[in-house]
Amino acid sequence: VNLTITPDEGYEVDQITVVRGGVTVVDNKFNIGTADVKIRVTFKAIVPSTYGIIVEDDGHGTAKAQVGGADVTSAAPGASVTLTAEPNDGYAFKEWQIVHGLDSGAITDNSFTMPSKEVKVKAVFEKEYAVEAEAGGHGTVSADVTKGVSGKAVNLTITPDEGYEVDQIT
Repeated sequence: VNLTITPDEGYEVDQITVVRGGVTVVDNKFNIGTADVKIRVTFKAIVPSTYGIIVEDDGHGTAKAQVGGADVTSAAPGASVTLTAEPNDGYAFKEWQIVHGLDSGAITDNSFTMPSKEVKVKAVFEKEYAVEAEAGGHGTVSADVTKGVSGKAVNLTITPDEGYEVDQIT
């Protein structure tokens, strides 16, 4: 007797058991003996060797995932995945949002360890503004940055010429 065994999608044969009949199943075949035969087949889910990585952006830049320097859309559990975000002009990278598949705080220094499930993350960018500092005469002024995001502290270095002092900052 040839057994035809068809697992559902995503499953594979786990075990073929002879419940009664005393036959031996080899390569899904057995010979009928002198008793009724009952065969039980159990199935198990197929565990993928890799899981998907979905990297989204908010429209103000691009983002991707890499393993070993190569762009990827999936990775094996335990792989070190590096996330890269490239802001559009006028924007700066702000943060990675975990949509699903990772615990809060799992992304450290733009990297995470791939779990045994799909991961989805989103790159969030924020508007960046130009910073200019100019002296109205009789001294110099400079800012420690030329651009920054809302809420970022800007340090000014103000040096009046000899015999002058700062009158006002506008």
